[in-house]
Amino acid sequence: MDCIEEKNPEFIEDTITYTIASDLRNLLSAIKGRTILMKNVINPSNPLQYHFDEILNCLDESSDITNLLLDPHLY
Repeated sequence: MDCIEEKNPEFIEDTITYTIASDLRNLLSAIKGRTILMKNVINPSNPLQYHFDEILNCLDESSDITNLLLDPHLY
């Protein structure tokens, strides 16, 4: 939490939000990567393909929400 100490107290809430959102984005990326690897290992006609696609859709939606939290810090 070094970044919190560097900022003014009025920006602590934004810093915590940014830090958590950044960590969440990294976790979502890792889960998405592993899901894609698993999806590519199984036969395309396997019924599990549908479930992997659903997981990927949820991850994309979660990433969009996370990006909304980070948006003020990207500019």
